[in-house]
Amino acid sequence: MKKVLKVKIKRDQSGGATHYEYPPQYNPKKFQVITYETQLTDKMDVVIGRGNKDEYVLGFVEDVDVAGFLASPDIVEVNRAEADEFIGPDLDKATEKITDQNAVLIALAKVAKKEELSDEDKEVIDSSNKKPGINRSKSLREVLDENNI
Repeated sequence: MKKVLKVKIKRDQSGGATHYEYPPQYNPKKFQVITYETQLTDKMDVVIGRGNKDEYVLGFVEDVDVAGFLASPDIVEVNRAEADEFIGPDLDKATEKITDQNAVLIALAKVAKKEELSDEDKEVIDSSNKKPGINRSKSLREVLDENNI
């Protein structure tokens, strides 16, 4: 089983880049990131409102590793309702990503020339399948559901 943890990280923006400092109990090899606060639609203003000096990251940790993380006052376990609230309106948001640019361009060129698309071309531009081309990410709700949170 996995638990969801919310980790407070220090953030510093200088020289055009953002630098993060994690609590000493944070182990990136054992932490599966769900989302950073600043990746969420309505959270950047919240981070700025706190002085832009820290933000939170939400992620999964195996049960066996939870105690080591929770030794930090900057790391807390959250339940599903709290995770949903943290994520807010982005809970059901999914994104589309091009995973095979050439295949997509070939299919779109056929569309532009009003040529008939083959079944393979249609699969390439259909984000609901796993074929390389245009692919849809899982929503954060789906990620939480799949991990039984």
